[in-house]
Amino acid sequence: MKPAANLREIVPGAWVWSAFHEKWKVDFCSAAWRGSDGLALIDPIRLEEANLARLEQIGRPAAILLTNQNHERDAEWFRQRYGIKVHVHRDAVPGIEITPDSFFCDGAILPGGLKAIHLPGASLSESAFYTEASGGIVFLGDMAIHSPGNLHWLPAEHCQDAKRNRDSAQNLLGYSFETVTFAHGAPISPDAKSALAKLIAR
Repeated sequence: MKPAANLREIVPGAWVWSAFHEKWKVDFCSAAWRGSDGLALIDPIRLEEANLARLEQIGRPAAILLTNQNHERDAEWFRQRYGIKVHVHRDAVPGIEITPDSFFCDGAILPGGLKAIHLPGASLSESAFYTEASGGIVFLGDMAIHSPGNLHWLPAEHCQDAKRNRDSAQNLLGYSFETVTFAHGAPISPDAKSALAKLIAR
């Protein structure tokens, strides 16, 4: 997969980038949130050098947050480059292919001031990260996919438990947010909570 060349800010403090994975035929999407302690990199894939330099100008990378055990992606490369820690839900083991530095549980406050929301179903360790800043943002993993004009659940054949995945999504409706980023697909902003509520109601 080629390094991404499309770093962009979607709301104040949140940036996204993506690249097409030739083997899996899907976009791999990453995000960064600028907190008071630096940048929290979420499911990061490599950026080409010009965009990496832009990211470094935005803030100092301070931590890597993984939404599940399958999203190691280029976490090791970022860990080595910046000397930062990889954080993942404690249920990521066994299954994760790298050695995380820190494990979190539901409700933990992570680097960047992000709150962990455990959403088991797509995988046991599936988690989202939330901030109330900028109208509320949810950084989502595999629970749902946003294809052009189509927000849909992760297909059942790729879920550890498809029903549990849908049930877990209900937990997000207790939060106030306008923006959602995805591990696969373009962000939705504004009105992201409304879009997610419609998906849940189908």
